[in-house]
Amino acid sequence: MKRSIITLAVIVFIIRSSFACCGPQNHTISEVMLKPNNIGFILIKIDSSYQINDSQYFESYSLISKATVLSSFKNHPKTNKIIVRSGSLNSSAGSKKLVEGHMYFLVSGSDDGINYSGFVCDPFSYEIKKEDSIIHFGVLSGTKNLFKMVKSYYDLVKNKFTGRFILGENGRYYAEGNMINGELDGEVLHYLTKKSKVMDRDEPLVKSRHFYKNGKLDGLCENYFNFYGEIDYRKYWYEKGELVKSEFYTEDDGYFKLSSKTEYK
Repeated sequence: MKRSIITLAVIVFIIRSSFACCGPQNHTISEVMLKPNNIGFILIKIDSSYQINDSQYFESYSLISKATVLSSFKNHPKTNKIIVRSGSLNSSAGSKKLVEGHMYFLVSGSDDGINYSGFVCDPFSYEIKKEDSIIHFGVLSGTKNLFKMVKSYYDLVKNKFTGRFILGENGRYYAEGNMINGELDGEVLHYLTKKSKVMDRDEPLVKSRHFYKNGKLDGLCENYFNFYGEIDYRKYWYEKGELVKSEFYTEDDGYFKLSSKTEYK
C-alpha cells in the first residue's frame, strides 16, 4: 500500500472578519477541497481592472478584473478568460484591487464558470508575489504553499493514485484518508489545527469525519467542531453522494440535544 504525504505549512488559520457583512467561516481548506461543492481552485493572471457602478439609485462601485486562467483544479472555469469581482468601495466588507499583470490563486465558486468573487471575506485566496517561484509560493494570510498542496493532491487524483494520503506538515495532520484509483474511498478525517475552545488539548482534534464509496459520500458523516474550535455537532447521511437526512444538535450542560432534523428523500 503506497502512502502519499502532501505538505502545507499552514492550512487552517483563523480569520474573524471585522466587517459587518462577512459571515463566519465554517470549513477548513481541506474540507473545501474534498467535500462536494462548486468551489474551484484557480491560478490566474490579471489582464485589466476597473470599477463599475452597481446601482442606478446611488454610487456603489465594485472592483472588477478580467483575468486569464493559467491552471485550475476542481470545478474548472468554462473558458480561459474569467471575470473576478473583488469587493465594493462602498461596502462595509471593503475591497481589494487586483493589480494588472500580477498572479493570484483564487479559491471561489461560480454559477456560470465565468463570473467569480473573491479576496473579500475570503480566507484562502491570495496574491502570488513576483519573487516567489512557481514551485514554492510565498506567504500571504497564512496560506504558504497552498497552491503547491492543492496541485499535489489533484495530481494524485489525475494519476489514479491508490493508497493512503495525508494533508499536513511536520507530523501534524490536517486531513487524511484513502484513495482507490484516484477516488476517495472509506473514512476521511479533517482536523482542527488549533486548540479547541472547549477542550484543553494542543494536538489536532478531529473536526469532521466523512465516509466515501467510489469517490462519493456514502453513509453517516459527522461534524464535531466549527472552524473556530467551538462545539458544532451535526450528522449527515448520504447515499451514493446524495444527502438524504441531516440532524443538528445543541449542547446543554455537557449533553447534546437534537434541535432540528431534515429528511431530503
